[in-house]
Amino acid sequence: MDNPGVVGLVAPRYAPAIGGVERHVEELAHGLLRRGIAVEVITTDPTGRLASLESVDGVPVRRFRTIANDGVFFLSPGLGRWLLANAGRYGLIHGHSYHTPLSLAAAIAARRRRVPFVLTPHYHGTGHTRFRAALHGPYRVLGARVVHAARQVICVSSSEQALIERDFGPATPTTVIHNGVDVGQLLAVPRQADGPGTLVLSVGRLESYKRLDLLASSVPFLPPEARVVVVGDGPARDQLEELVRTLGVEDRMTFTGTLTHDQLLARFRSADAFVSLSTAEAFGLTLLEGSVAGAGVVATDIPAHREVASLLPAGAIRLIPIGSEPADVATAIDAALVARRELDATGGGDPATWAVPSWDGMAGRVLDVYRAVAPRLASTGDPASA
Repeated sequence: MDNPGVVGLVAPRYAPAIGGVERHVEELAHGLLRRGIAVEVITTDPTGRLASLESVDGVPVRRFRTIANDGVFFLSPGLGRWLLANAGRYGLIHGHSYHTPLSLAAAIAARRRRVPFVLTPHYHGTGHTRFRAALHGPYRVLGARVVHAARQVICVSSSEQALIERDFGPATPTTVIHNGVDVGQLLAVPRQADGPGTLVLSVGRLESYKRLDLLASSVPFLPPEARVVVVGDGPARDQLEELVRTLGVEDRMTFTGTLTHDQLLARFRSADAFVSLSTAEAFGLTLLEGSVAGAGVVATDIPAHREVASLLPAGAIRLIPIGSEPADVATAIDAALVARRELDATGGGDPATWAVPSWDGMAGRVLDVYRAVAPRLASTGDPASA
């Protein structure tokens, strides 16, 4: 291998894109840099508007186009070819997301160049449309190659670990390292209202399984002064905006698209309530961020969300059944607002006193995994200069 001290992080997207995987990889990259480990992100750019090679806040990022600007499967032959030719540049390759072919390309490239491979699958166990769910079964044959090629599979929750061991065998070498939150960074942003009335926030990639259609349908049941703001972008945006117009609530539910990190922090700190109605998650990062930011949180009762709730004070997150109706969502939002006020009034609402996982702690534990599977890993130079 050319440089045993450089870690290649392979992911579908990277900042400025918003999403749980994107945030995880970004925080991991910075955490490794703080520990003297050189990193490079190898990712895609479905938009075609971003630089093919640049430094993003000190992190070298290589981007490759996807076929037909695909932002769902992230098919990128250029990225695959580049990895096959250049995998030996790295002392370790860390693939992110089982649900795209990129981790398969990373696993094959790493094997051919005898580079240690680690996987964080961010695994949901299925696809999230009828078509993608149908593809999930046949793809599992290839997906199993990715999982079994990894010297260690890092799961972001115990619920994800259970899915991996169920689908790929209990002998799969897994470890759980939770996603985190930067409490100090969030609390450094002043908490202030963003306009009149109650602000209900939702953040994430706009996909059908996030059930933002249910959130939109709940708006008529919310008090007239309540406003819903959705941060993020994705393939479901056009349908969601059309639904909002059909419901006649376009003045009460708005879509911001992608925001900068500072803008996102400000949104979190201005929210009174945070809502995630997703039917499947590997972790549920935005619940953690919303609660730390000071919002009452409503989330679907799925294993990953229950696990996040267990990391927070009792009452910080209100869980509701996946099959909830729009009126049920509105009622839960009101109850979450009351519960948050009660938590604050009793002195339990100060996130600085909560024992929540941190991003820096996550990066440190991941580095421990790296060193266990790649003992030669050490601090070296900038791979993007080659």
